Amino acid sequence: MVNPKIILLTGATAMKTLVGIKQGITKVRGQWIEKDDRFYMPIFHPAYLLRNQSKDKGSPKWLMWQDIQAVRSKLDELQSS
Repeated sequence: MVNPKIILLTGATAMKTLVGIKQGITKVRGQWIEKDDRFYMPIFHPAYLLRNQSKDKGSPKWLMWQDIQAVRSKLDELQSS
C-alpha cells in the first residue's frame, strides 16, 4: 500500500539494517543511496541532535538542515518528472 520513493535512515542502525552500509553515519550522512528503485538518505538520529545543541556552521544540527534541504530538492525533482 505504501511505496515511498524517498526513505530517511535515521542513524547508523537503520543505515546498516536497510542498506547494509557499515561505515559510520558521519561519513555517509547526506549522500543519496539508490537501491530497489528508492532513494535513501542517511541522517543523524534525533537523539544525537538533542545531545548536540549547537546550530553553528558544521555542527550536527546545521548538517541535518543541509540534509533536509537536499531531501526537499529531491522530492521536488521526483514530483516534477
